[in-house]
Amino acid sequence: MDSQSEAYHPAMRLAALSICVGVAACGRYNLPAYPKQDGAAPAARATLGAVDLTKAPASLALSCPGVAPPLALEMPCLVGMNIASPPSGVGLHEVECHTTQPGEPLVWSFLLPLSSLAQNPDLVLSFPDRLPNGALPPGEVDLGSEKARVSGGAGTLAFTRVDPEGRAFEGSFRGTLVLTGESTRSEITCDVDGPFWGAPGNFL
Repeated sequence: MDSQSEAYHPAMRLAALSICVGVAACGRYNLPAYPKQDGAAPAARATLGAVDLTKAPASLALSCPGVAPPLALEMPCLVGMNIASPPSGVGLHEVECHTTQPGEPLVWSFLLPLSSLAQNPDLVLSFPDRLPNGALPPGEVDLGSEKARVSGGAGTLAFTRVDPEGRAFEGSFRGTLVLTGESTRSEITCDVDGPFWGAPGNFL
């Protein structure tokens, strides 16, 4: 975690988030839910094991109407250490996603239940559509005419390979991210659909 995001991690976070396991949201974090399976068989089952991060794409494009140049999330996103004791263990982990804009601002963060994925890597994570009040990430997206922040995210994250001990994964995300302008408060909904990867990050 860099100095830019230090204010985004209050001192009491660890104690507060230690009770978040198994709930849909807690504090500034949204914990993805597990949608019920519709009975359709997946195209391929996810596997457990080392993830070859050299094959990760450099970015994941965001399709945002009227925004030029195009926006993109830097890939892979970073997976922090277990927020519960011990930090080196497999449990509940924060994922931080940055954009490819100058300075690589942190724009989206969510909790990843790696301990559950270690038991069943076929779990599909479903994201709520709004971040709690006061939960906006510190990073700003430069839209040219104004600055904006990610105020919501919705969609599903499915995995093809998960390395719980290595805090890495490969998969795909399909959904939307909502940008809210800091001055006008206007909203832009960006479509996201493509490969979504995670690599170990050096933070809780």
